[in-house]
Order: sequence, then structure tokens, then C-alpha cells
Amino acid sequence: MWNYYEIIVIYDKDCGEVIVFHTDAIMNDSNDIVSQAISLGLFEERYREKVRWARAVSDYEYEHIKDR
Repeated sequence: MWNYYEIIVIYDKDCGEVIVFHTDAIMNDSNDIVSQAISLGLFEERYREKVRWARAVSDYEYEHIKDR
């Protein structure tokens, strides 16, 4: 079973990023989600403090977010 996650990063007032990924791992909090994204190579450790939001998303949300 896949679990879906979303991370929103705000680098500065003009630049941000949305990272979505799926994994079979279950994560308990936003710190775990960010750590998993870093270990998958989706995100760099040096930007951890810029994370505004990290959360689990539903299958439906994931299908709509990943294509944007």
C-alpha cells in the first residue's frame, strides 16, 4: 500500500516549491516526512528550515497535485 506525502517549501517571497511523493513507509510527523524526502534525494537538508508544510495526502489529492 502506498502512502502519499506533500511538502511545501518557501525559499523567499518570490520562490517556493511543492514536492509530492509516495512511499510504502508510514511517517508519524512532518519531520519524518522531510527526512524521508531528503533520503530519497527529493530535497536538500540545507533547506529543511524553509519547509512551511509537510503532510500526508489522500490518493485523490495526490493524483491532482502530482500533475501540476
